[in-house]
Amino acid sequence: MDVSLSSNPSHGWRGILAGREVIRKGLGRIVGNGESINVWKDAWLSTTTPLSPFGPATEIAQSLKVCDLLLEDNTWNVSAIRSHLPQYEDFIRKLRPSSLKTEDSFAWLPDKSGVYSSKSGYRLIKKNKVSSLQETFSWTSSVWKVQTSPKLKNFLWKIAAGALPVGEQLASRGIHIPTACKRCGAAESLCHLFLHCPYAKKVWSLAPVLFGQALLSQTVPRKLLEVLKQSINLPPTGISSSPLYPWILWNLWTARNQFLFADKLYTEKETIHKAIQDAKAWHQATHPELEQSPASSVATLGRTPNVGPPLPNSVFLETDAAWKEELSLCGLGWIGRDEESILCFQDSGTESFVASALQAEALAIKAGLKSAIDKGFSSVHLKSDSKIIIDLLCSGKVCNELVGLLHDIRAICSELVSYSFSFIPRSANTRADDLAKRALSALVVSSSVGT
Repeated sequence: MDVSLSSNPSHGWRGILAGREVIRKGLGRIVGNGESINVWKDAWLSTTTPLSPFGPATEIAQSLKVCDLLLEDNTWNVSAIRSHLPQYEDFIRKLRPSSLKTEDSFAWLPDKSGVYSSKSGYRLIKKNKVSSLQETFSWTSSVWKVQTSPKLKNFLWKIAAGALPVGEQLASRGIHIPTACKRCGAAESLCHLFLHCPYAKKVWSLAPVLFGQALLSQTVPRKLLEVLKQSINLPPTGISSSPLYPWILWNLWTARNQFLFADKLYTEKETIHKAIQDAKAWHQATHPELEQSPASSVATLGRTPNVGPPLPNSVFLETDAAWKEELSLCGLGWIGRDEESILCFQDSGTESFVASALQAEALAIKAGLKSAIDKGFSSVHLKSDSKIIIDLLCSGKVCNELVGLLHDIRAICSELVSYSFSFIPRSANTRADDLAKRALSALVVSSSVGT
């Protein structure tokens, strides 16, 4: 990677060196044992983009290796990180190297698989030419791919586009009407209607949904939608795979119109109750598998050769995770049942500095497998609603952010007599989901109290 161009290179050699410059823009290091990665010179801080520490290193620190930041069990030495790279603590602690001290590796970071392709190379070149001023709001994830009804997707689009006829929007178009909120008298903007009006605040406070503190400070509709899409339904709702917040927004809007045009006043409790009812009705209508037994809705993607009745000391293990992006926290839940679906054990846990929902799911699987082995089970039939991870485990493939965790999961499985991996829909994994969400909720509360 460091060879220079000779005085009279061939056309082929020039092409290779030109390709090398593309590789350099996307090549990164995946931390294993950290022994071959230089802290200051190598790109190791991220699994998605080449990133290395910036700043003058002392003469002694120039030779520092990543292994110098790891403890004996290959977890991060927080005091060492804070001593050498305090500004990068969040980046570093979100990396999850294998606890078995695997070798460090190279990876092509623009592709999750870590493998270079000409397609991803061209995509990287094209991306580098795109203006950095391009809008960051994702219409796809914040509007069109939200798991809700088509009518509400259109409604979310109107919020993001500023197309709802509230007071300030009408005034900005030259329509001279009173712009004050009929409930409180303040200027009626979209964020006031949906968030800052005392009526809206009360409705959100009654909602069985976990929000971050960033919600309360939003003044731009698109930012409001971006924050709301990270919300988590709490267990009492009975709605696991679709968000509640679009229905709350919709019912705030209809309650406003009923009050404004029909002089009909709904209480905050009535509004949130109606939102939950509407969400449940749509959820049940579009998820008929909820009426089936969990066993009939299981879709197996792949499993180890294991034919016949369950072996002695076997358990069916269900795992799930709940992740809070803005806090990088997650809750983990796992449940063990026998072949007759009788509960053998259940437990939960929490993790901080979690980089993604996918990483959280892998942590839940690892914790659940360790728990099953600790309880003496030698045969485990793992069930997860993370299709990506089940596919990776069944195929033997890896992805950049899960290299260490997948290695650990496979190593744990090697201690078992028999094991299998199966995908199940979220609706068949509600028990583990509830445990994970309760654990996350408790962690968020304790974190806010601690600060």
